[in-house]
Amino acid sequence: MGAIAKDISINVGLGIPVEYKGLKVFPIKVRDFLKFSDSYGILDIDKSSIGNVEVIKMSYLEYLIYLILGNNEIKQKFINIIDLCFGIAYDEEFKNKTDIPQDELLIENIDENNFNLYINGRNICLMIKKNKARIVLNNKELSASDFDNLRKIILYQNIEGYDDRPMSNDFKRIVTDYFALKNKGIKNPTLEYKVGVVLSSSGYTHEKIMDMPYRLFEITFNTIVSKYDYIVNMIAVTQGAKIDIDHWVYKKDKDIYDDIFSDANEYAKQFTSI
Repeated sequence: MGAIAKDISINVGLGIPVEYKGLKVFPIKVRDFLKFSDSYGILDIDKSSIGNVEVIKMSYLEYLIYLILGNNEIKQKFINIIDLCFGIAYDEEFKNKTDIPQDELLIENIDENNFNLYINGRNICLMIKKNKARIVLNNKELSASDFDNLRKIILYQNIEGYDDRPMSNDFKRIVTDYFALKNKGIKNPTLEYKVGVVLSSSGYTHEKIMDMPYRLFEITFNTIVSKYDYIVNMIAVTQGAKIDIDHWVYKKDKDIYDDIFSDANEYAKQFTSI
């Protein structure tokens, strides 16, 4: 667990906003998760994999600013994140020009190395100032380093199991290949299906589920599945099955990547015994 994850763990566990330098970062609710899910990838781009030295040298915020300038889809995803996580919705007060549509980009060129980028109708300003990127959200000016902290807060706050530890390209490939093989032939449940499972296994109403922080909802769904798996496996054990059962509540303390290497060792033993 990273330092940021530890710092915000109480707020995340209680499903309450995280405060950072005068800003409140709100947890995503179930009703908003599909929009968030379609957008949060812009916060977790691996710049180093692009292979461009100039891009690698940029701060994440500077790189994102240039992506927003050149791609309307990325601009909209950025707006979605700012709206959902900071509550910065469209407001006529911040509409700079009446003849320019809502959420259009407005560029204020200061000189060849400095400019301000506004999103029409939003209390947002992206800046390149003395070749350094900064961002203003709800009148709070933040550095590129602050933005790195904010994007990690958002990801830890809403994605159960999010891990930002640095990985080599080889390790990433191993992880990707492992989960592709492990999940082969398995159809991941949709949000609608997960809501149905929680509805049928709890006393929650549909409206209550829609208002839950998504991370808590995901934990609730996974706990229900683990509980029934445990019951079925315990019945199998009483019938003589040899199964290593992990308790559905008191799970073994292990790293999220331990299974990759333990399974790899088991595969190796099978092959060497042939």
